[in-house]
Amino acid sequence: MSTPINEAITPVVIKAVEDDITAIDTDAMVNSANTAMILGGSRSVASRINGLTEGRLESILADDEVYPKPV
Repeated sequence: MSTPINEAITPVVIKAVEDDITAIDTDAMVNSANTAMILGGSRSVASRINGLTEGRLESILADDEVYPKPV
């Protein structure tokens, strides 16, 4: 069963941002990924976040006990 977005979160706010999204104060970021949890190319959002975390993001996602693959 799914809940329409307008019922799940009110009010719905969608904002287009042309900026460095890693510098935005937010509770969460969602990024598309593959079932192996392999980060994208050097210009991807995930790679930028991984660089800012000095590789911790990729290291965390590589832990098969915490994140069994495929997802």
